[in-house]
Amino acid sequence: MNSMRSFFFCLLAVSAPPTFGGAGADTDSRHLVILHINDTHGRLFPYELETGEEVGGIARLSTLVRNIREENEGRVLLLHAGDIFSRGDPVTVHYGGYVNFRAMERIGFDVLTPGNGEFYFGIENLQRQSARVSFPLIHANGVYKNHGGSIFPPYVIKEVDGVRIGILGLGVIRMWPPSSHTLEMRDPVETAGKYVPKLQELTDVIIALTHLGTPADERLVSEISGIDLVVGGHTHTPLFEPLRVPKGNEEGEVVIVNAGGYMRALGRLDVTLTKTEEGFRISDVEGELLPIDAGIEKDSEITRFLDEYAIPLDEVIHVAEESMDNPPSGENPMGNLVAEAMLAETRSEIAMLDRSAVRAGIVAGEVLLADVYRIHPWRNRVVSLRLTGAEIEAILSQHDILAAGCRFRRTNEGIEDLEVAGEPVDPERLYLVAAGEFFVRRLEEPKAGRPEPTGLRVNSALERYLRRAEADQCRGGKQ
Repeated sequence: MNSMRSFFFCLLAVSAPPTFGGAGADTDSRHLVILHINDTHGRLFPYELETGEEVGGIARLSTLVRNIREENEGRVLLLHAGDIFSRGDPVTVHYGGYVNFRAMERIGFDVLTPGNGEFYFGIENLQRQSARVSFPLIHANGVYKNHGGSIFPPYVIKEVDGVRIGILGLGVIRMWPPSSHTLEMRDPVETAGKYVPKLQELTDVIIALTHLGTPADERLVSEISGIDLVVGGHTHTPLFEPLRVPKGNEEGEVVIVNAGGYMRALGRLDVTLTKTEEGFRISDVEGELLPIDAGIEKDSEITRFLDEYAIPLDEVIHVAEESMDNPPSGENPMGNLVAEAMLAETRSEIAMLDRSAVRAGIVAGEVLLADVYRIHPWRNRVVSLRLTGAEIEAILSQHDILAAGCRFRRTNEGIEDLEVAGEPVDPERLYLVAAGEFFVRRLEEPKAGRPEPTGLRVNSALERYLRRAEADQCRGGKQ
């Protein structure tokens, strides 16, 4: 990590961006600044690396962007290449990304293409949050499965200092999560081939704003002509210098950039354009990554805004008598508690949950509301369904999952001595089962009834359960 930091500062020292005149200073040339970031993954607040170095924080990002805008008035374009949600700080999960989008609005982002992480909280949530901000979301190759209509507009055209810039959104949508079952992801290269010719007629410069990953970006520009710049994400590949790929059927090169991930760096491209008979054309591109670290002052307005939403999550909702670990395999005390919470809050007979749904444990003492969202950072819904005893036994035999309401012995052949509520399982009887929707969607076993929503998410069930347990402890202490 220290070598990366040293490289950042070395890069800044030896290749500082050129100083240009004011907007429109030369009618035959333009100098634009494109700022870009990607894969921030819900990280709104600074955090420490293993080295102890503090990095990140959207309040520092705001300061960095503001300073660059002041030096380049009217010539800056700010882009995000996806994965704003997907885990991250408790504030991100609790509010479903609302705070992230509102902070980005205050900073003045121009365009975003959603990453696969934006869809994990549900397409309905994503569209609700995006409707609250003025900057557009674009995604050309994501459509609704039933009618083929676009989820978001495929592209947007921005004019910056007289230069018409077409920005095409392309991304990845994971098809196995429940939140994506109504969506379809079309081939990004074929999709680009459909839209790039249209944008060539309308613009001077075409930017592919992608959440595909650097190898896929290279494939994109090798197969589709007409793209000038690719601002990418998804693979968390910090390109300290732009990747330059020769254009296949014409002179020049396509520049590919990626700022890495987790709010550690802001990418900067200084683009020189020359006016021709056909319009402005890129004549030079220089790029670098700017570190977001403790050397940058936090924007006080953004800090106050974040605190407004973060402070309520410091509420103590339970006092744990003992610590609960979350090991990746074997007995899982924290996971068992989450499954028990689902069982109790849905009044089911059995609860099932995939191990990946639990991502942290707790230590003895005060448990904050924020801790609930560290334990389960996904907002997965809890569904209810009826399964026969035979189906339950088959599921438990074939999947290493978290379960409550039942007891069994695991063997090399599967499970034995399965009991529900202290009684041997009845293979033909229907049992009421609460389960995480993410897990249910991945099951291949036949089901006696389709899943029904309970109105709870895994984290809300855990919150209710802990609050109820704390209230019971308080009442018991008064007696």
